[in-house]
Amino acid sequence: MRAKKMQSAFELCQFLLSHYHDRLEADLLMTVTGKIEGCLDDKKIQILYQPMHCRVTFGCEVFTESAMECIQMLTKAMDGEMPICRYNVEENGETVLKVEWDSINPEMRISGIVNGRAYGNAKVTNLFLYGNRVIEDYLEGPKSINNSRIMGIDLGSIQNPEEVSQYSEVDLYLMIDALSHHIADCTHTAQGPINPSDLIEDQYAYAYLIYQTRRFGVEFSEPKEGLPMVPTPSYKAWFQFYNHHFKEELTTVEWQEFQRRRKNGEDVSMFLPKGDWHELIPQFQEKKKKIVQNKD
Repeated sequence: MRAKKMQSAFELCQFLLSHYHDRLEADLLMTVTGKIEGCLDDKKIQILYQPMHCRVTFGCEVFTESAMECIQMLTKAMDGEMPICRYNVEENGETVLKVEWDSINPEMRISGIVNGRAYGNAKVTNLFLYGNRVIEDYLEGPKSINNSRIMGIDLGSIQNPEEVSQYSEVDLYLMIDALSHHIADCTHTAQGPINPSDLIEDQYAYAYLIYQTRRFGVEFSEPKEGLPMVPTPSYKAWFQFYNHHFKEELTTVEWQEFQRRRKNGEDVSMFLPKGDWHELIPQFQEKKKKIVQNKD
């Protein structure tokens, strides 16, 4: 028996075109990406659609009658399921209205929006929750709706900070390097870059791991709300020390044996770098000094 929900962006686009006729301009071919993009009543509209999740962006800031009508149509497409929230967010210099449906984990999604995890440093305002939900029930701290996340402090996608706190220096380097490659791979995929908003949690996790290097003597200024993590000469020296050893000094055979022994809990000391990473700090301090001079 066929599911009642629209099963693709293509099917949804056909449904909306049959209702709106000339009021909606949209390219059916573009729906292969899971998006409907065009104009509704001469205002930009974008719909990201899957049967279990729908997010519509209206090219206006206020909740208009046109937006209300579209929500009613999308609710039909979602088999009568009401949206979970609507809000304003600033994108590319303009404030737009967004409405979301989520059949998978609406409570987690709402919590992410309320506590600033959904859009990074972008400002979310005028949040309205559907279904008798109350914003206060989702607050994880004294602040709400963005600008409450701090790079280096916020865990992001890290699920077990206690485990991270027990990492050795080498474990921490390997995790930072692996997450860095993951973010880079997602940014440059064969199918095109992933939406930056989908990598926010990993970016916060990456900054959190970097800040954990303080346990091993790396110096950082205190993280501040709304500011990115800026690698210091101290951190660059620490990372280069381990990165050069594992990427340049170990042979392929040694690297494989190191991984095998590490996985099995065996002694790996013969594969670890010798020396002191602090000795590399002056060269990175000099590089920073030259960059500042060139700017001046």
